[in-house]
Order: sequence, then C-alpha cells, then structure tokens
Amino acid sequence: FEEVVTDEEGGSAKAVFDAGVIGEEPSDMSFAIDPEDEKDAEFLNDLIEGGQLGSYAGEPVEIILSVSKAELSSEEEAACFESMDALEAMISGGKAAGSVSVPDELEALVSGTLSAPADKSGKTDKPEIKIAQVFDFKVMIKVGDQAPVEIHDLGVAKMVVKFLIDEKFKNTDPLVQRIFFMLHLKDDGTTEALLVDLDTATMQGTMEFDSCSPFVLAYTDVARYSEAGNELRSTKYNARYRVIKGGDTAGRVGALEYIAPIRKKASHTVPAKVKIDGITYRVKSIAANAFKGNKKVTKVRIGQYVTSIGANAFYGCTSLKNVTIGKRVSSIGAGAFRKAKALRKVTIKSGRLKSANIGKSVWPKAKITFVVPAAKLKSYTKLFGKFGRVKAGKA
Repeated sequence: FEEVVTDEEGGSAKAVFDAGVIGEEPSDMSFAIDPEDEKDAEFLNDLIEGGQLGSYAGEPVEIILSVSKAELSSEEEAACFESMDALEAMISGGKAAGSVSVPDELEALVSGTLSAPADKSGKTDKPEIKIAQVFDFKVMIKVGDQAPVEIHDLGVAKMVVKFLIDEKFKNTDPLVQRIFFMLHLKDDGTTEALLVDLDTATMQGTMEFDSCSPFVLAYTDVARYSEAGNELRSTKYNARYRVIKGGDTAGRVGALEYIAPIRKKASHTVPAKVKIDGITYRVKSIAANAFKGNKKVTKVRIGQYVTSIGANAFYGCTSLKNVTIGKRVSSIGAGAFRKAKALRKVTIKSGRLKSANIGKSVWPKAKITFVVPAAKLKSYTKLFGKFGRVKAGKA
C-alpha cells in the first residue's frame, strides 16, 4: 500500500498500491487501513458501504485486490468489438465514440489527429485497435471473521493499480507510437475507455478505476507524432527547436521555431526543412534571443520557409559579417541585429518586408551593403538606405 489521497471538497478518496506481476494465477495483495486516521477511515467507509457490511468498530478489516487473466463471454466480446469500432472511428475521423465513455485526457490524445504507420509503399490506413490481454480485477473486503465480500462499485473511492504488460506487446519500431488503454466492460452494459500510463522501459502500466468488471487491455499503433509545444534537439542540425505545428512519420509535415544552436560555430544555417525522429518539419521562425551574444558566429544563412526573425535574435553577435535572409521573411523583431558591429553584407531574398513589420533599432551602426531583389530595389532603398548601400542582386 502506497497512499490514500482524499479530495475534501469532492468527498472522494484514492488508494494507490502496487499489484506486482500478473501471472496465470490470481495475484492477491492485501493492505492495512488505520480507522483512526481520517483519510484512511473515509476510504474504508466508502468500501464498507459498497460491500453492504455492518459496523467494523473493534473488528480487523482486510482489503484484498485480486488480479487475474480472464476470458470474455460472448456478450462481453460483442460489446468489446462494438466499442473498438467506435474508438477506431474516433481516432481516424474525430467522431464521437458512441456508447463508449472516453475521458478528456484520452480523447485529447486520439481524437481525429492520428494516422496508421505507413507501409513499405508509403501508404497509410486508418489506425486499428487490437486486443492484448483480458484482466479480471476484483476488490474484496473482509471484516473480522466474516467471509470476504466482493465489491463491484467502489463508490467515490478509486483504485490506482500498477501492472505489468507482457513483453511481447512492447513496441520496437522507432517510427511507431503504441498507445495502450483499457476497455472497461461495466456491469450496467456500458463501456468506458481508460488511458493506461505506460513506462515503456519496464512495460509497467498504471490505471485508475472505481468499479470492478472485466477489463480489456487494448492498443493501437499510430505513426509517431509530435505536438505543438514539444521541444526537440538535433545534433545533426546543431540546434534546439520548438514545435509550432505537429507532424508525424506517416508524412504529415510539421513546423518548427529555431530556438538556439547547440554548439557555437563560425557558420550557421537555419535550414528550410529538417527531419528529426522520422518526422519532417519546415522551420518557420527564429526565436527571440536565438543567437544573442554569440561572439563566434561570422556567417548565417536563413532558410526559405522562415517568415519571422525574433527580437534580439542576433543582438551582440560582434563577429557576424554576412547574413542571407530567406525569401519568405516578412517580419524582423526589434534589435534583431543590433550591436552586430562587424556586419557588412545582408542578402535579402524576400520581397515581403515592410516598415510596419520591422522593429526598432534592428541594424547596427555600421556601413552595410544590402543585396535585394531587383523588383524591390526602389522600395528597399527607402527602407534600408539610411543603414548603408542598397543594390540589386542577381536574378
């Protein structure tokens, strides 16, 4: 027994314990509750009420968790496959899961955003749900010399159980993400899907439940994917990135923000595209302060998909001499190249820059040669002329 957690406002309690290794035979575990402890007593009262037992004053109480592998009846099997069909539709199309109750955390994970892994020809299909194992979780309570009573509905009490998933279900494909969940076939004929929190190294799963009836461990393989906000690190591209738009290994292209280089070098390229962990991304922006104070960099080339350069991105890069700005850049943040006192040449391939999208004090006090598209020579002379010479580049 690890802990009892009580929600005083909601009047709920949670017991957390480790059930150990599940084998062919039931794995029993019992733990002691101190009825003098307020949290323990609340949890105990919930269970005793669920078991319709009398007063336990002065009587020893034992709570037993029994876990075993099980088989489904024909009715349970039909309900299970109906639920799997509903969840498959939800994963591939974002539809409601019908009669299956899906918690917000699981819905957010699988609702309509995922693809099945690509086959050898590069084609993808809808994700498929497969059954791994069927479990029978039982909670019993024993008061004094009475026979143990099985409790199906735990009331406001919740069990958080840790269990081991068979190693044969371990995912070994680096391009695939395997999501495990439990289909809980409840006594009232409804089904709920419970997310299994998996430690992939040990194959230990953790789930929470408040009633006992057959549990079907299922999984679906989807293309490995990323989500907005994830941070990535790549020694190949010598950079740290933040995901702006998620991508996957089935071909969905994501978008990144360049945060900073990993190692300081004389020459840096912010690439147009990168491929990290099998997922392709377009690099769309350079973060504020990305190279700030980097005194080693002398040359920077900015890729064609970057649309914005953050404030102070190259502030104080005192050795920076040569910069190439890609053709989609439309905004440059305040102080982006301020105090880059060695800067002498800026090649601008973009025709999208306007005064309204350029911050204050962008350029250093240095004589810079701006090489710009011929079609923008007149307007860019007005925009950059006071910072140096502006000339048309080769087509």
